[in-house]
Amino acid sequence: MKSLVQLENEVELALLEEATVTMGAQVVEKLKALFESNKDETVSSTEVDFNDLIASLAGDEYFEGLMETVVREAEGEKETLENLIDRVIKEHPSKTISWIHFLAFFSKRGRYQGFAQIQVSPKKMSTLSKL
Repeated sequence: MKSLVQLENEVELALLEEATVTMGAQVVEKLKALFESNKDETVSSTEVDFNDLIASLAGDEYFEGLMETVVREAEGEKETLENLIDRVIKEHPSKTISWIHFLAFFSKRGRYQGFAQIQVSPKKMSTLSKL
């Protein structure tokens, strides 16, 4: 029989795995830069206008070239950047979005689940595949 501490550790590891982004640090850095470029202090110091962010992402030359690239995989399900953006548009209810909420859409879980932080896998961009 497992102790309470062992069970808690297993749950914590499982949650940490669910909060992992596997598309590579370079892509995450470019997403973060795009997010930061959309900051408007009149909106919030930690959030950006959701529609402006999506428009910037869709119109960015770097990300335009990645639209058919798989950016999220979970339980055998593959999601391209284009499909992920479509899902974010459908699922995000607010006019603004924070960085952690936005990045959570790229995690294995695919949405924000109260994560305190999100891990970035050391997976390289070159290992991402086109559908």
